[in-house]
Order: sequence, then structure tokens, then C-alpha cells
Amino acid sequence: MKDSYLMQAYKLKGGYYFNLKNYPKALDNYLKVSFYAEKLKNSKYIFKSKYDLGILKRKINEKEEALKLYKEVYHYHLLNKKTNLDTINYLSTITAIANIYNDMEEGDSSSFYNKVGMKVAAKYDKEPYVKHFSLNEGVSLYHKGQFQTAIDSLEKHTPYYENIENTNNLPYAYYYSGKSHQELGNEKAAIRYHKKVDSLFKKNEAVYNISRKSYEELIKHYKKEKDLKNQLYYINQLIKVDSLLHEEELYLSKGIFKEYDIPQLESEKEMILQQMDENDLLFKKIILAFTILLAISLIVLFFQYYKKTVYKKKFDQIMTGVEDQKLTEVSDDKDKKLSTSNNIAELEISQEIINGILLGLQQFENQQKYLLLNLTLNSLAKELETNSNYLSKVINHYKKRSFSNYLNLLRVNYFIDLAKRDPNIRKFTIKAIANEVGFSNSESFSKAFYKHKGIKPSYFLKELENSQQT
Repeated sequence: MKDSYLMQAYKLKGGYYFNLKNYPKALDNYLKVSFYAEKLKNSKYIFKSKYDLGILKRKINEKEEALKLYKEVYHYHLLNKKTNLDTINYLSTITAIANIYNDMEEGDSSSFYNKVGMKVAAKYDKEPYVKHFSLNEGVSLYHKGQFQTAIDSLEKHTPYYENIENTNNLPYAYYYSGKSHQELGNEKAAIRYHKKVDSLFKKNEAVYNISRKSYEELIKHYKKEKDLKNQLYYINQLIKVDSLLHEEELYLSKGIFKEYDIPQLESEKEMILQQMDENDLLFKKIILAFTILLAISLIVLFFQYYKKTVYKKKFDQIMTGVEDQKLTEVSDDKDKKLSTSNNIAELEISQEIINGILLGLQQFENQQKYLLLNLTLNSLAKELETNSNYLSKVINHYKKRSFSNYLNLLRVNYFIDLAKRDPNIRKFTIKAIANEVGFSNSESFSKAFYKHKGIKPSYFLKELENSQQT
């Protein structure tokens, strides 16, 4: 019994604060009504609460949510029309639906509910509601593009609200009268009505979303007229309205969401939990995939770091001339066999021929003839006036590598020395450098450089440039 009295008391308090335009306190009381109505399973007050919260939803411009609440209340009254009809709440709900359809600029839907409302109001002899639906129809006519008819309707019924000083309806009456005149090209009349909206705000500082639209029209008008004084005045008025609207919306949005919308979601909790169970396996798979991806990424990062460290070490060895033979001279199996199995006795070449070939190789190196393209073992043997078999054996034994590796190492070392001395060579492409030092293409040059030095020529050039800049 106590809860029932509390519920009714909070309903009265909520209405009292709403009429005073103290919307935060109105919201607090309406939420308490909702709590006790749900607790007592009192359907009448449950739907009264929905209606009140719908009004506040409209205040924060949540039109679709407000309309949904109004429609629930409307259908509740239709079901109880013959047994327990609350006439005032029923008419108020029809009013709210017609109003919000006008907010959404749906003139036909608004007109439908205006006609329903006028019929119900006439039946129960509720003259104030008849007046409201008549005024509201003027707004609907504007949204349907019937501007002169809208003006006739609005101007006919506006005096009624001016005489009773009903500021809730007057801003809408003035704004849509002004807009209708604008559409018909009567700018002077339009501005007169928009200024009436401002006069209402100055009188009681009651703010509406529609008010700011009138200020926007006034600002545009005086901007076009180049009237800075009036333009500044209406900009300041718009800032005041926006500030008050923002303050209301901030509280109402937070309060309605926290105290009303969240409890409404509780009914969906079981379904969500079910979905979570179904998604749990997928989530675990995602976590596993992410873990594998992370591990791969770490391995790649470690490898890159290790590779960078090794490359830097090899670059430093090249620059200082201290090279680790195991790292920089990687030969194939044939090269290893040739460099370890032969000795002078096994060469089966006279010392005189050997000395002649070594002298020829020394001149070959000094004259940098290894830079010639298409140089072969046979062509070099012919130049040294020996045979290719003798030349191959001497190079394998005394130079510790095959002819091709011997030739490539000479070219690579020449390039390194040239790059250290001549900054211009660093601007060449790898292909151009390869041709410059005797290689037929960039691939064979890069492969030879990596084989003998353990790094790529592009990396060497980049590090060389960086080291000399710093």
C-alpha cells in the first residue's frame, strides 16, 4: 500500500517539475514512478511512466525512441478503451504522436492522428485538445507543402494560446507561421514571427529545439542584410539557447540511459549469454590464431634483429679489412676439394711454368683486366700463353679458390675500394655497378658479393653512405 502511494506521489511531483520546466527533477521522479509501477505490476502506471519518459526522450531529440514509447501507450489505451479508459492520458498520447510525426516532418501521419485526436476530444468534450489538434494541423499542412492553408490555420488558432500564455505551443506556432511565409516569399512577415520566438525566450527562458531554428533564420536574414548589430545579437541568443539545451540533454541522456534504458535491456540478458556461449569457441580460436601470429611476428622480429646485427658486423669487417674467412669465403664442395687436395707435386707442372703463370696473374691483377666483360678461363689462359688446365690448377692451389670465385672476388674487392673512394659510384644502380666491374647482370654481381662478403651490395652502399654522413 505504501508503495502505491509513493508511486502516485512521485507521478504528481514529476508533473509539477515538468510544468516548471525543471526537467532533471521531473526525470528523477518519473524514473521512481517507473520503478514502483514495475514492482507493483501496475499496468496503468507502467504506461503512464512510458508516456512521461517518451516526452523526455523527445526533449533530447530521440524521436524514434519517443515514438515507440508513445505507440505502446496508445495501443494499451485501445485495448482498454471500453473498460478502463484514461481519457486525458489517451488524448495526451495521441497529441504526442501527432507532435512527433511533425518533428519527423511526416505531415500525412501527423494529420491522421490530428483527425483521430479531434474526434476523440469532441466526443469527450475536451475543448483544449480540439484547439491543440487544430493548431497542430497547421504544422502538418506546412510539412505537406500547403503553405497558405498552413498560415490560415496557424493564425486562426494562435491567439487562443497567446491569451492563455501557453508557451509550449507558441514557439511551434510562430516558427511554422514564419517558415510558411518564407516559402511564399513574404520575408518581412517571416522575420516578424521568428522574432516572436525570441520574445518568448526573453520572457521566460524556456528553450525548445524549434527555438534555435528561428535564431538560425534570423541570423541568416541579418547576415544577408549586412546588419552586424542584429546579427551579433541573435548569435548571442542562439549560443544561450544551445547552452541550455545542451545542459538539459546532457542530464536527460545520462539519466534516461542509466536508470531506464539499461533496465529495459535486462530481458535480453539470457539471449546475450547464449550468444556468448556460442561465440566462446570462436573466441578461443581467435585467441589461438592471435597467439600463433604473435609468435611468428616475434620470430620474424628476432630474425630481422639478428640479421641486422650480423650484417652490421660484416660491414664493419669489410671497412676495417678484417674478414672472418669462415663467414666471407663460402665455397662450394668442388672448390673445397680443389683447395685442399692439391700440392705442388700433384700439380705435375714444372716450377718454371708455375712461376710464369703467377707472374702473369700478378700483372693481370695490377692492370685490373678482371673488369673485362665475358672474361673466361680459356681467354685468360690464351693471354698468359698457357693452357687452361695449367692455369686452373695454379689458381686453385695458390689462390685457394676456383677460377670463377677468384675472378668474382677480385671484382667485388675492386668495387668495395672504389665505393669507399668515390661517392659518385654510390648513386649508380646495382645493374650499372655490375656492368662497371665486369659482371654481365645485377643478379650475378649481388650473388657474388653476398657469397664473398656475407651481405648484399645494396646494404653495403646504404651503410657506407650513412657512416660517412655521420
